[in-house]
Amino acid sequence: MTSRELLWLIRESGIIEPRTGIPVHVTLSQGKVPSDIIVCCFDSDPYVSSVQMSAVANAEKILYGLDIILRILCIKKAFIAVESNAKKTYSDFKYLLRYNKNISLYSLKPRYPQSRSDILIKTLTGKSDDGISHIIFTPETLCNISDAVKGIRITEKIVTVSGDDILEPSNFKVPLGAYISTVLTSAGYSSPEKIISGGIFDGKAITDADTPVTSDTKAIIAFNDKNNIPPYRKELI
Repeated sequence: MTSRELLWLIRESGIIEPRTGIPVHVTLSQGKVPSDIIVCCFDSDPYVSSVQMSAVANAEKILYGLDIILRILCIKKAFIAVESNAKKTYSDFKYLLRYNKNISLYSLKPRYPQSRSDILIKTLTGKSDDGISHIIFTPETLCNISDAVKGIRITEKIVTVSGDDILEPSNFKVPLGAYISTVLTSAGYSSPEKIISGGIFDGKAITDADTPVTSDTKAIIAFNDKNNIPPYRKELI
């Protein structure tokens, strides 16, 4: 396929980058060619682990999606960042990249806010974020691109459901369009006092539990007791 055909498939599949909420075809069509692509396989938010989960056992699929993006942009250089506690994911990438000199693999110590764009770019490249030279994608986006090119429809996504100490945090594969209330009920939350869509630091409060899950929903955080918020609720992968 040509770059234009690949871009058309991505557009028709409606793939959204969860980090920004921007359609991927828009990011790839801005006319500004970056110097490299960064794949961030973690979210340093203490309540979110869906990003890490989407990378588990998907290294080959992620690299295929990355290769498509590199072809569209006509560049070769890329970085993949994995948290040091995701040893299986790191070893999978290391094996698949053993003959690839254009893609650099990094294992980073878990800490907040390691996944923030400016900090991640500085850590991996040693350069400051100028808004042009580097584009960051999540594993989920690259997996979706891989599926789109193969003709597989994108109908679900991985969402972290977390919150206070009443229930254990978990990751669910959720159909797009499902109500947040349905997801919370499946996780064991009946009528939480407070609901946040997204991370604990950058998420937004949800007043209507019948709000649907969308492509950029990475986590649903619910508190049965909003006055008792644990500082750390990351689900181990």
